[in-house]
Amino acid sequence: MLKLSLITCIYAFHTTTAIDIPLEVLGHVNIEQLPTITDQAPSSLIAFPFDESFPVTCEAKGNPEPEFQWKKNGEDFDPYLDPRLMKEENSGTFVIPNNGNLTEYQGTYRCYASNKLGTAISKEIEFIVPSE
Repeated sequence: MLKLSLITCIYAFHTTTAIDIPLEVLGHVNIEQLPTITDQAPSSLIAFPFDESFPVTCEAKGNPEPEFQWKKNGEDFDPYLDPRLMKEENSGTFVIPNNGNLTEYQGTYRCYASNKLGTAISKEIEFIVPSE
């Protein structure tokens, strides 16, 4: 009887574990997947004057492929509308160049990666420009 209980317990554990399916596999079998943040900037980015640029990273996976939106200080922010920012294709990441005009980018950012199944939200990223 003890043996049967042990087998039942192992079977129950095995059937309830979650499996993370790689996107390469999902593309071939077309299984939909909620967006998941896979990489994000640290919670504080400090704009030191000797750095050339400051990447504000947000990467996510999902099927269908997630679309990215940003909020800055709680308001909608579209990095594609600012020609001074460098953007990466099929990514939520944008880069703030150190062109001496950094204070306008100071603030708290949050990334949203969405597809038809839902939205993944990054942690808050504070971009800090020290006063000189």
